Amino acid sequence: MLERDEHEASGHAVYRTWCEHCVAAKGQGNPHIADGEVCEVPEIGFDYAYMASGDSKCMPMICGRDRKLAHHAATFVPMKGRDAYALSYLVGWIRGLGYKRLVCRSDNERELLALLETLSSSLPEVEFEPKSSPEGDHAANGLAEVGVREIKGQVRTLRSQLEANL
Repeated sequence: MLERDEHEASGHAVYRTWCEHCVAAKGQGNPHIADGEVCEVPEIGFDYAYMASGDSKCMPMICGRDRKLAHHAATFVPMKGRDAYALSYLVGWIRGLGYKRLVCRSDNERELLALLETLSSSLPEVEFEPKSSPEGDHAANGLAEVGVREIKGQVRTLRSQLEANL
């Protein structure tokens, strides 16, 4: 029972096949395994996400995924675009990663590009190399899409455990 308690106390940080909440929220049939891509410059993918589909009352969430360290960042924001809270959150996350140069991937969504432009100017000590993919082309922004999927899976896992406990 101790291992299960530790796993739940960690917030299901590591996927476990014996955990009903992890399997229900994050289970995959045939996950895609990359061919060990090596990148010289650290690369971070960004995208907006929503926890509910088709709900205009749902707050957007800004998500980031670092390819090199496999770190994730996500927070709900009051609105898309240049938002002070989203900016301070991302500045703190990137400073914590310690990069001096990075590739910044995103789609061509206007609001996201505006936020990333402001992020770049807020971190003069970091050299940003922006790379964007066509809007709606999910495969071209795979790094961010994987991050969004993993973050949403983690939120669903925690919600499943909370509902079971209540």
